[in-house]
Amino acid sequence: MAAATIPSMPWTSDSTDGPALSKRARYRRTRHSSSDSSDAGQFLVSNVKFRVSAPPALPLPIARGWNAECDLIRKHLGLRLEDVVEKVLSRIGIATEEGPSLTFRHVPDSTIGQVTVLVASDWEESSRIIWEEGVKQAKKFVDATVLAYSELKGVNIAVEIIAIELQVWSHIRAIPKTLSSPTLVTDWDVIRHKVDEILESHPATRNKFSNISLVRLGWWSGEYAERNPLTIHISLDYDSDETQWEPISEEIRQFTVQVSQHKFEVHMEHSSSDHYPGPQPLGKTTSHETGISEHAGFCRSIDRPYTKANLQPGDDLRPPYSTAVNLGGDLGLAPDPLGGGKFTLLGTLGCWIELKTVNKPTWTKYALTSYNVVRGTIKDPQDIMKADAQGISPAHAEKPLRLAEMESPGRTKHDYAVHVFRDLIEREVWPLDEIYKVTKPLESMEKFISEDRHLFGKIFAASGLGRRSPTNGRLDWALLKPHDPQRIGRNTLPTREEWEATGSICNAPPTSVRGGNLGEVPTTSLLATVGQGGSLYKKGAMTDATSGMFHGYPSIVRLVEDRGVQKSEEVSLFDGYGVKHTWQCAQNGDSGVVVFDHAGRAVGLLFGGQRHWAGRQCFVTPLHDVFEDIKAFSDGSVTAVRIAQD
Repeated sequence: MAAATIPSMPWTSDSTDGPALSKRARYRRTRHSSSDSSDAGQFLVSNVKFRVSAPPALPLPIARGWNAECDLIRKHLGLRLEDVVEKVLSRIGIATEEGPSLTFRHVPDSTIGQVTVLVASDWEESSRIIWEEGVKQAKKFVDATVLAYSELKGVNIAVEIIAIELQVWSHIRAIPKTLSSPTLVTDWDVIRHKVDEILESHPATRNKFSNISLVRLGWWSGEYAERNPLTIHISLDYDSDETQWEPISEEIRQFTVQVSQHKFEVHMEHSSSDHYPGPQPLGKTTSHETGISEHAGFCRSIDRPYTKANLQPGDDLRPPYSTAVNLGGDLGLAPDPLGGGKFTLLGTLGCWIELKTVNKPTWTKYALTSYNVVRGTIKDPQDIMKADAQGISPAHAEKPLRLAEMESPGRTKHDYAVHVFRDLIEREVWPLDEIYKVTKPLESMEKFISEDRHLFGKIFAASGLGRRSPTNGRLDWALLKPHDPQRIGRNTLPTREEWEATGSICNAPPTSVRGGNLGEVPTTSLLATVGQGGSLYKKGAMTDATSGMFHGYPSIVRLVEDRGVQKSEEVSLFDGYGVKHTWQCAQNGDSGVVVFDHAGRAVGLLFGGQRHWAGRQCFVTPLHDVFEDIKAFSDGSVTAVRIAQD
């Protein structure tokens, strides 16, 4: 399990590849397929399966909203644009689902977008030809209408027709045990590697995919999700030209017909994979300024009493910080006391483990998390490159690295907690004679930070980016040595109250496991231990106590930093679903979390995931592989590894 070759330079804003390019590509419009002209001048048209737009559209997923330009258009034109477009499309035989609508189509969490007259319609084989003609005619009428009003000078309004299939919310799920079979397992072993080969043979997809997975994908949800078809789900970078996807998709589908009796759909989309330590702003004090919002899950990173929007006198306001950091606690990069840093990371302390070494044969406790949670503590760029390529062995103490401290609570948690308490004071929610019930906890939190009690420890050993398991799975782990023994916490699993707080009590593990201690790592494989479609559980710094469905059909994965190195093959967790609702398994901030089974046994380490249009997929490394790699990486100095005994 030697380290793979790593690119010679880390990704930077000047790189020609990696995150910077991916971000620019996110805002790049689809390549045009034709052009035409209106009273406003020439315009370009993009025409891909299920979607035609003038000017060319931004890549999906795209949000719908409303902005100042929409207000201006509505003020002067009322519903005239929608009426004009509907008449034009009706004349050439394009039926609309609910009629055209004016909207601001924008990249999610961004103001970059286009005011658009949007039309949803049924897709048919002839749609590409007739839709393009409809978009061109509608665009000409829209431009002529807008030019008649001097108040709308400079306003450019797009016309887009999109298939209803892309408007309906779809669901991505693990394959349930009842639909899994030995032949499907065997077929997928052949198919996924052929899909990889096909994608690498075409310029539009070569070195541009991030995930190849076998899933159930469709519009059925809840108890009916098993009706969704088997789908080869391919996620591609935003710089992949989607106008070239259709023949590639057909080539893949034809191959599956030749080698398998199972029927597969092929789905290709733009989306991104990433690690799950979440980058969070520093030095802000309000939820609006930091982007910390309840829907994003940040409120879950603080004890429940502090996340209520309606805190009232009499509520429990115990100080939320404790010296000991337990399983699922949050970790962050301690800000440089000299300044200069704008962001920290929020990650999760997976659990406490114990090592025996040749030089220290007694059990010693260390915190287990993901390498990407701690990577930012390496100060020297040359050391970062070396650590990425070779990892950090316990022997680095012989030639000390310049390492920053990790902290707990993370600065994101602290900033939000302080904001909540200050807001309570400013709104005068508490009577004056009881205001001390708010000010005392606030003073306690700020004192915890000012006295450096939040400082946790530094890297003892870490995997780097290139290590792989015997099954080519990613080995992404780090061990932290706490600088103060009092910071060593317990491996206590979530209690009933914690499951209830996240609304996940119906999906919680058996009662005997709740509030118990994390169990030892099984020696059997993750698939043999859990079973395809089985439930796994976790407690993360971001989403707290949640569960997910285990998916043992390996995905071929290439994270951003994997460009130029070996792809990995990962088992995963998908968001769970029930009869009435779905629930999110994990998100940014949960990296490093340890997942456990129905018996409370530690079975995996979550390090990253894929943000699909239809839901999240979380990648999990079997914990048995992690423990074996810790021993192998130490060159014999680590003789034994186990879950810490409380």
